[in-house]
Amino acid sequence: MILITDITNCLGNDLLFALDEKENMGPIRVISDGKQYTLPDCRRLKPEIFTASLFDMPSLDKAFKDADQLVICNSNFLQDYRPAYTNLVRCAQEAGVGHIIFVSTLFRSGASSRMVREDREIENLIKYSGIPYTILRTNMLMEYLPFFIGTTVENEHIYYPGGNGRVGFVSSKDVAKVISELLMENKPANKVYTLTHEISYSFEDIADKLSRQTGCKIIYEPIALDIYEEALLDMNLPIYVVKRLSSVAVAITRNEFDQTGYTLQKMLNKENSLPKLKSGIKSWFFRKEPEPLEWSRSLTSLSDYLRQTYSA
Repeated sequence: MILITDITNCLGNDLLFALDEKENMGPIRVISDGKQYTLPDCRRLKPEIFTASLFDMPSLDKAFKDADQLVICNSNFLQDYRPAYTNLVRCAQEAGVGHIIFVSTLFRSGASSRMVREDREIENLIKYSGIPYTILRTNMLMEYLPFFIGTTVENEHIYYPGGNGRVGFVSSKDVAKVISELLMENKPANKVYTLTHEISYSFEDIADKLSRQTGCKIIYEPIALDIYEEALLDMNLPIYVVKRLSSVAVAITRNEFDQTGYTLQKMLNKENSLPKLKSGIKSWFFRKEPEPLEWSRSLTSLSDYLRQTYSA
């Protein structure tokens, strides 16, 4: 039994589709927090939905029944999941799980991003748990880009405090394919892989590519961090959410995500398998319907999501 912690984000959804392509796939169980959401339309897979809270050990204990592989793939952009991840590892130990796959984030010494620092703590927890593991340190997912700049470019400008920072974006679909292969092989070797693109892009590069797609000049303006934080605070957001989001911007500005490599391409074992940013941008900005990206409801921008989530 494969236990997956989240399918409400793009990576979880893509993982189910990747597993659905496999023949003779074993049983899949997905942990749900009780909120209503629709499973992807899979041809072969019939995932079991198990209602449990990652922050509640008793409910998690039941979710681990017969589980022999665990995939931790939650997005921690807006929330500190360390208590939940700790619960998952403890339950996995008690249940005798034989393999943990943890989707972590790319690391550089002196990391500014709170999410990255939190992930390092969980990596160490997993390493010392005694459970065989595979840790995937991924660069920022291309599918998360509209989370920062929106799915529409208002006034032909992109406003974000990313400075001249560059990011080696990767595709959620490619990461999902790697995870599906690791699950099928089920030969954990206590390894850590860094998955990133062979090319990094700045927000100015993104604006340039969008300009060519839309036919109008789109300009990236690297706004000051305090202006960004003030705008978020004006939306009555909790200060901890503002600080989490601003820490990502600082990390980008300091080029902590400007890392490239070929490990992902080698693991996929295909030539030219990595999608170009241009094609990803095209699918996001020219889709016929406002399909959700990272979240389970339709979004047009980060501010829209935060306003809906945290407004009184």
